[in-house]
Amino acid sequence: MTVTGGAPLIDLTTSVVGGNVDRQQMDQLPIQGRNWMELSMMVKGITANSVTVQPGVSNDDFFQLNLDGQQISQKLASSSFGQPAFSRDSIAEFQIARIRSTSTQGRSAGIQVQAISKSGTNTPAGSLYGFFRSDAFNAADPVSHTVLPFSDQQVGGTLGGPIVLNKIHYFGSYEYERNPSTIFSTPVGFGGQAFTLPTNTTQRSILAKLDDVLSPKDQLSLRGSRWDSNNPFSLGGNGYPSTASALYRYATNVLGTWSRVINKNLVQQLRVGYDDFYFGQTAQASVAGAAEFDFPGLTIGAATTCRASSAARGRGALRAELAQRQARHEDRRRVHARRAHRLLGILETGGSRCRRSRRTWPR
Repeated sequence: MTVTGGAPLIDLTTSVVGGNVDRQQMDQLPIQGRNWMELSMMVKGITANSVTVQPGVSNDDFFQLNLDGQQISQKLASSSFGQPAFSRDSIAEFQIARIRSTSTQGRSAGIQVQAISKSGTNTPAGSLYGFFRSDAFNAADPVSHTVLPFSDQQVGGTLGGPIVLNKIHYFGSYEYERNPSTIFSTPVGFGGQAFTLPTNTTQRSILAKLDDVLSPKDQLSLRGSRWDSNNPFSLGGNGYPSTASALYRYATNVLGTWSRVINKNLVQQLRVGYDDFYFGQTAQASVAGAAEFDFPGLTIGAATTCRASSAARGRGALRAELAQRQARHEDRRRVHARRAHRLLGILETGGSRCRRSRRTWPR
């Protein structure tokens, strides 16, 4: 006897527009730059020609990333501070809901991305990898007839396996990326004088996960992750070199999930998590404490972001969910509010924390 089955051509149980990127696609499809979000272009409803950390939208207010049910996207300052990143080798699969997401999702006016992190198994396994890109292998630009400078190096690895067979498993991943580049700037008011300045952006991503089968009906999962990004020399378009600033960002996410199978149609989940995002921006050490001078069409001196501009947000969350699956529909009932409380707000510049020295000439 042969039993076959497949997904229906039309899902009559939901009106969500979206799709899934499964484990096989995550493992086998090549991606330049290893940005796993680019695979979202295979999902219906995503019409963008290119994807960075936002699949098909231009603003973070229309996008939210949840990892293992925990919100990862930061809403501190929309898109201006960037978003935490994860190694492709730490993500098992993900789902995208383009419109009409279910009532269990929210905090986004557009796309919902539900990702699942990898877990260890009874078989010890790991990987080491390196991806290196250089302009030495690039062709000349068809317009300028020169090879545009580019360099990027990514190294990392994963390791997973059992601590106790069929009960406790672990998984961990680490990735480091170095992206040196060149800034070209032609400030207004200097007679066409151009500056060519080196810069280097580095990122580190770490994820660790522990899964414990407490009983045939109960499972506990603990996950922690950390992302750091550092750029010691960031300069806006056509800015004078003295107005450059150093940027530093990090995100920390911790999540504990307890799942219990009540019966074949009823599952209970309790999630407790904490996420923290920080953004720091300081003037270059060589001009720290100096004034900024504004002339008509020209700005020189230290960056107006002041000597130590920073913003931080930490948030704790408690969420309990009871899911009942029936033959033709799924009923989810929230037992507790998704977000319990906020721990920190924005630390704004100004006052004694961050004084700005600036002089402006009449225009």
